[in-house]
Amino acid sequence: AALVQNMSVAHGQLWVAPGGAGPTISNSANRDGVFSFIDNWWGNYNQYNFPVLTDSFLSVYDVAVHPSLDKVYFGSWWGGLAEYSNGLFTIYNNNNSPLDPVTGDTARTIISGLAFDSNENLWMTAFGSPRPIVVKKADGTWQSFIANGIDENGLTQIIVDDYNQKWMTVPKSNNQGILVFKEADENNSNNVYKVLKSGQGNGNLPTNEVLCLAKDLQGEIW
Repeated sequence: AALVQNMSVAHGQLWVAPGGAGPTISNSANRDGVFSFIDNWWGNYNQYNFPVLTDSFLSVYDVAVHPSLDKVYFGSWWGGLAEYSNGLFTIYNNNNSPLDPVTGDTARTIISGLAFDSNENLWMTAFGSPRPIVVKKADGTWQSFIANGIDENGLTQIIVDDYNQKWMTVPKSNNQGILVFKEADENNSNNVYKVLKSGQGNGNLPTNEVLCLAKDLQGEIW
């Protein structure tokens, strides 16, 4: 049976990431590929009908539909980022992009979160990477950033608020709550990082164990 890890709806299409990580945030070795529901028809794209989605691209964890172009992006808990466009998949990993593999496990490049900003730049979290905040810009260039303020690089979900600030959950790093990031300039200097967690003056969250985030229609973050 298929699982559902994350979904994305846009342009009248539903795309489903069926599963990426187990309860301990470890690879689930899911081979279901990805699913779509378009024009009342279910589609399944996996290594059996698209050989590029091999055993090195297991466990699709997140999905994001491009805001204006006919492209869909998928994050794998093993093999990096996949772009689906014009009936073809393109895989991005540490061999052909600035995406870094997991520290101490160079066989895996984990993409654990995907979100577009208002400028149609694709932001992603690279779980376990030394530079776990990554952007694939609308012009095709890439940039990556460290994650100041947390003990480990265990970032998962990412969302973008109305000010193009990036909000990320930190579920594995000793439950450190939320990391908020805003890049300052093209020189990667003066970037702003803020960790929100429990305690007065720290964000006063009711708990440091934050599992998911959402932005409502008023732009508030839940």
